[in-house]
Amino acid sequence: MGNDDPSNDFDDYEKDFESAVLLIEDIKRRCDAKNIKYSDKSSKEDFDIDVRIHFPAGRDTKDIVLYDLDDIKTFHSINFEDYTLVGNYAAIVSYGSDIIEAVITAPSSTVGAYRVIRKNLGLFPQSSLNRGVVLESDSSDGIIIKLKKTSVEVRTLTQPDNLGISIEISNSGVKTNQQAIDILKKYSDSLFFAIDVQRNIYLSLVRRQQKRKYARPQEHEVPLEFPRSFYEGAPIDLFWYARSAARMPLLQFLAYYQSIEFYYPVFYNADVGRRVKSILKNPSFRLDNESDIARVVAVIKSNGKGFASEKDQLKATLKECVDLQRNLTHFTV
Repeated sequence: MGNDDPSNDFDDYEKDFESAVLLIEDIKRRCDAKNIKYSDKSSKEDFDIDVRIHFPAGRDTKDIVLYDLDDIKTFHSINFEDYTLVGNYAAIVSYGSDIIEAVITAPSSTVGAYRVIRKNLGLFPQSSLNRGVVLESDSSDGIIIKLKKTSVEVRTLTQPDNLGISIEISNSGVKTNQQAIDILKKYSDSLFFAIDVQRNIYLSLVRRQQKRKYARPQEHEVPLEFPRSFYEGAPIDLFWYARSAARMPLLQFLAYYQSIEFYYPVFYNADVGRRVKSILKNPSFRLDNESDIARVVAVIKSNGKGFASEKDQLKATLKECVDLQRNLTHFTV
């Protein structure tokens, strides 16, 4: 019966609060030294801890909420002064260390995203998770990408919902928050697109307060490589939007189509260029022959209206990008 004395709980709460107060004061001192704003509404009367750090995120700030002794201890234990939040992502950047780290998820997965990501990226068993997957650039820039267990820093400063995998980009020469956003998007878009194509798993960067849906783990033998292909912002954003609309097929089709449509002029003009070149290289072609010139003009004008039809542009794009001989076998009966 002696262990049920309510005064014991009171003493524990009081000790925890007193320990927290000492750490909070030191956190405030460190924040003041770096001009980081904060608010402290902790109450000694009911031993309630309520500290909000208005943490820098480019030109804005995001609140990091600390509401118990564990939060306070963890925040106090890291060199939070060395980091800045990256845009609206669950991501941090250290300019001094030249490291960007962002939490990732698998939005369309119907099972635990953490397990799906670990399985598909080769992060099982635990020893593999601890090592991470390291991808090094083969150019002289020395950029390194690592898929790994989230650091205590990114977990503490972004406070994601129980996700433990991140993408880390180092040696990028990042100097500003906008650069951090651009670099993070550039390399994550390229790598995640390759993973989606090779392993059929849709990964994305976690945004702060983002709700997530959870893809079936699969075994894969294709090794991950450092990103070599990079994509325009508009079509890749449409592609990710389509990937996230798994339960809305019409919307998904439209987004996929629009991501392809973005490249119509590029591939159609390339097709026109080849056809014009073919005519010009023909030994029988003569500049003083009106019919030969008319053939060139007809190719350029396409359907005679001065511009190509959408159907012609789609045909040219598919011709450029799809191995019809190989892929049409999927439609044979």
